[in-house]
Amino acid sequence: MLIVRDLAIEIGTRRILTPTHLTIGEGEKVGIVGRNGAGKSTILSVLLSEGGEHLRVEGTVQRFGSWAHLPQEPVPGGLGVEPIGLSHILSARGLDKLDADMHTARHAMAADPSSENIEAFTTIEERFRNLGGYEAESEVARLAAGLGLDEEYLLEDLASLSGGQRRRVDLMRVLYEQPETMVLDEPTNHLDKAAKRWLFDELEKFPGTVLVISHDLPLLDKAIDRVLSLREGRLREYKGNYTKFLEQEEVTIAGEEKLASRQDADIERLSQLANSMRGQTEKRARLAKVLDNRVDRLKDNRVEVTQRERKVKFKLPTPPRSGDVPLTASGI
Repeated sequence: MLIVRDLAIEIGTRRILTPTHLTIGEGEKVGIVGRNGAGKSTILSVLLSEGGEHLRVEGTVQRFGSWAHLPQEPVPGGLGVEPIGLSHILSARGLDKLDADMHTARHAMAADPSSENIEAFTTIEERFRNLGGYEAESEVARLAAGLGLDEEYLLEDLASLSGGQRRRVDLMRVLYEQPETMVLDEPTNHLDKAAKRWLFDELEKFPGTVLVISHDLPLLDKAIDRVLSLREGRLREYKGNYTKFLEQEEVTIAGEEKLASRQDADIERLSQLANSMRGQTEKRARLAKVLDNRVDRLKDNRVEVTQRERKVKFKLPTPPRSGDVPLTASGI
């Protein structure tokens, strides 16, 4: 669960977010959408208390329950006691360290079966068991199969994995953690269609809260039930999936444009009427002043029209055909 009050974010002279109130309840699936560079990841970093010193932040953010975050950029070396995929995944529940501690305690107990060593091993083993340590192998195997990752890569050094393999490992870690709230930044990057479909089903079945940034329209349609649209520093809320959001936004923008057009027409009409009365009688001059005040109020209360997303089309020339042998190398 998340409660935000009067949150405002600035970078230099640029305002990323105007003062905003926001509440995300238990079990909600929320998508944050907006053009590239609008500040979606920056807002996530602030919600997670990971914003840098270069940000000016006002307002309050309250988080409740356990949270897990899938960032766009992986953590070098991972978060496990060893720099391999399996250790990184198990660290989500602290099982990597518990496994190492249990191994040490077992050897200590074998060397000296004192009551202290037996109690130490029993305590660690109980925590390991309660956190699902004995089922970890089968659960990790299920996640790997769903995301299309061969299990052999889980024992490889994280630095040796490709971008797609590392992305799958990071996704497995978040899913394995089973938090109350998952925060996912572009979770479908590097995933093929089969892995995406599996992930959609997992998110749909997930009983907790999901907060996701994505440009993957099928994901936004299937896995979310609420949209937060970031545009020009304003965060607007829409109920429903992404397709429903597009329909509602079109209605909203059309209404704003219609109202703004009527307001502009009123401003123009009253301004012309006031100008026609100037320089005439004193009574008409006072009436012109009244009309000026009405025009000022109309301008102050004029509706701010949401700008439509611009679509750009590129037409590239057909490139010349390359040779039958585009490159020859020898003696390298």
